[in-house]
Amino acid sequence: MTKGGYIGAFLLGLTFSFGWTPCIGPVLAGILSIAAGEGSPAYGGFLMFLYTLGLAIPFLIMSVFSDYLLQRIRRLYRYMGGIKIASGLMLIGMGLLLMTDQLNTIVGWIQ
Repeated sequence: MTKGGYIGAFLLGLTFSFGWTPCIGPVLAGILSIAAGEGSPAYGGFLMFLYTLGLAIPFLIMSVFSDYLLQRIRRLYRYMGGIKIASGLMLIGMGLLLMTDQLNTIVGWIQ
């Protein structure tokens, strides 16, 4: 390993997990409650296996194709200002819809 070594990698993973806790926590709680309600440890284990695959596969793909993806992403750097503005406006819009309890209107637009 370079620079940070194993301790640096551990600390990076730890801080990354704190950032993802609000996103992953409710889904994990739902899976665990379904598994507990079914009463079958095998079914609960199967659900957790699928959940783990859903988390792991995108990261594995990113690690295998990281060189290729980094070359492609570098081409987007010139558009980064616009991308940041557009994504910020989307976040503000979603926040306003969530605060005003109008988030379901997006479903109406899609259908």
